[in-house]
Amino acid sequence: MVGFFYFAYADNNDKIKIFLPIFIIVAIIINPIIKIPFGRSVWQIIDVILSIILLTSVLLTNKLKDINS
Repeated sequence: MVGFFYFAYADNNDKIKIFLPIFIIVAIIINPIIKIPFGRSVWQIIDVILSIILLTSVLLTNKLKDINS
């Protein structure tokens, strides 16, 4: 959860804020304080989606930094 808040903070400091709302929503969903009762199969789907979002954000951020350099 802390990681996604950091990603949201880092994305907020960029000029293009593509993933900011996504990272905030993800941090709320995987919040360990207030549990959201999803079933095992739903959590598996969420894990796959989060992996795709993280990979996309890393690749897109690196590509944007290369373009701006």
